[in-house]
Amino acid sequence: MKASGAELCVGCHRGFLSPDMGMPVHLSGLDEPGMWRNSAWNGNGMGRVDKVDKKSCIDCHMDREPASANEYGAKNGTLASHRFLGGHTWMASMRGDTEHLARLRTKLEGAASIDIAGARIEDPAGATWHLPAETTPVVAGARLALDVVIRNLLVGHRFPGGVLDIQDAWVEVVVTDHLGKRIAASGLTHETDPADEDTHVLRTLVVDEKGNVLEEHQMAAFRTQIATQTVAAREAQVTRFAFDVPKTLAAAQLPLTVTARLRHRSRTLKMQANVCASARTPEGLAFIAGAKGARDVALDPCKPQPITLIAETSVQLGTGAVRPRARARCGSANTSTAWRSSTP
Repeated sequence: MKASGAELCVGCHRGFLSPDMGMPVHLSGLDEPGMWRNSAWNGNGMGRVDKVDKKSCIDCHMDREPASANEYGAKNGTLASHRFLGGHTWMASMRGDTEHLARLRTKLEGAASIDIAGARIEDPAGATWHLPAETTPVVAGARLALDVVIRNLLVGHRFPGGVLDIQDAWVEVVVTDHLGKRIAASGLTHETDPADEDTHVLRTLVVDEKGNVLEEHQMAAFRTQIATQTVAAREAQVTRFAFDVPKTLAAAQLPLTVTARLRHRSRTLKMQANVCASARTPEGLAFIAGAKGARDVALDPCKPQPITLIAETSVQLGTGAVRPRARARCGSANTSTAWRSSTP
């Protein structure tokens, strides 16, 4: 496989829809090999001036594992794993493979970083920026905006990768006062609410001919992408969150603590609900029975998907804040969202 290298991956990891397939438009699909070729992981500096040790698909997804003594393909007691670890934790979970799921989670943890980089205070006197965020004063009654930065550190293509329109990695941010009372939050309902539309989710939105966002990977209805919130290799994405500091905030409530988390599951809840319903039809039950007979696996797509914490960070703001901390290098590309404040 080493001789052919990443070319063997292209057949399954590059796709498109086109008029010769009955589509009215040409639409590019997943393309991990192309993204990798354009990244620093392949020594390419066109997209971003960056330097990392070169790695291929094989280097990242076929880690060396100990081999048995009678394994003819072994080299120095190890062989390239054919587990092909990536981010499909749901598949491992639905077939009850706890060992593979644990390996996948280990692979995902730390693949991207999250940082609360800068802040802006808006009050009647005007707006002022503070960098780093820990130097920000907290003013009762003012509007406080924070820039949360996600950086793709270790993934050689977009993060998350694969089928981008049904990926489900999201950002949670919580602000609490010194007494532990929650002041504002974003993203906390996304874990259980398939109708949630307020959370910042790292996925690509695809629409039909009427501009409706397609939630269940209805490829025949695909017409174009309208937003790509996933993060390219070694790139960064900034999302601005804002809330109103309570007018009644007292000195005893400072400093405020802001915690940001990047969480991941393989597929959206709407997509899982569709798959679960299909699995209970006669055709779905026949498929599951066939998988049991052919591979001796019992698939259950209806049980809760595992959620992996990719990264987490916290900062303190206002009087009494602990300020010294190391910071990650960050890039650009801005999006915005507003928090729902827990306190008027």
